[in-house]
Amino acid sequence: MQDMQTIELLRQYLETKASIDPAKVVPEARLVDIGIDSLILMDLMFELEESLNVRVPDVDTQPKTVSELTQVFDSLAAAQLKTGT
Repeated sequence: MQDMQTIELLRQYLETKASIDPAKVVPEARLVDIGIDSLILMDLMFELEESLNVRVPDVDTQPKTVSELTQVFDSLAAAQLKTGT
């Protein structure tokens, strides 16, 4: 299941780079509540782009929860597999 792979990548990244307890990184958690500010989110987006080999387009709204963030990356990864790019 792609969603669990993405959450695990989030947990690893946030623990090593931002000292955030991986146990707090659950789908329903609000990013701001677990200590993810806009700078961490931007760095995280770059890290996930590289790890999942996807390109995140510029969007007007940022994800607010762990679940929303994983959905963004999982849908991009799935679209990339479909197109083969």
